[in-house]
Amino acid sequence: MEINSIRRIELAMFRLHPEVKPLYTVLKHISNGDIKLAKYSTKRAKANRHQKSSDFNPEILQAVKDICRFAKLKEIEAKLDANGVTVNYSISYILNQMKKEGILVNYSPSGSRKDYYWGLPIWLDSNGLPKPGYQDLSLTGRLFWSQL
Repeated sequence: MEINSIRRIELAMFRLHPEVKPLYTVLKHISNGDIKLAKYSTKRAKANRHQKSSDFNPEILQAVKDICRFAKLKEIEAKLDANGVTVNYSISYILNQMKKEGILVNYSPSGSRKDYYWGLPIWLDSNGLPKPGYQDLSLTGRLFWSQL
């Protein structure tokens, strides 16, 4: 009697929501042990998410070179948009990867993590400060005050 009641409920549910039947069938096979699920690693998923970030390295490097001075993240993104390059995820991840590889450097005149300017390593002098001509114009005032 109990099995007939469960079957009636199943049939009523399938009549009301026919799109549920394939999912219900799969879940039933999983619960019976007919289907074994593989373990899913979130680390692997995160690695795959950024797997093609190196494809954008040349475009980002070219954008920084085109700006020809230390630039903020928003300026680099605007230059990429102007060049017709669309990136589906955060450019800051790619910039940090390029920094780890020694392709780019970042500079913060105030020492704040929110005040980063990105540029080429050859644009820094021996003291780690931007060489004249490679500074952002809005950076010069803060650069002067940070040296006092």
